[in-house]
Amino acid sequence: MRLPDAGEVLAATGYLPGGVCPFLLPEDLPVLLDRALSRFATVYPAAGDDHSGVPVAPDRILDLTGGRWVEVCQPLAAERE
Repeated sequence: MRLPDAGEVLAATGYLPGGVCPFLLPEDLPVLLDRALSRFATVYPAAGDDHSGVPVAPDRILDLTGGRWVEVCQPLAAERE
């Protein structure tokens, strides 16, 4: 696995890195939400550029995007006990 370069991100999403918005993505591009986000009432995903974000509840992102929860980050030690 590797991180895509800026050109690959732009070609796949229509946004530059740092501004990839989870909304209005190509239909064939899956939206994966890290389950760790669910511990927050509000998160601020990018809103189309690297200078703006939109406040939204993680479950609302899931509803709006048709995404799915995945385990990306290892849980904090306190959460594993």
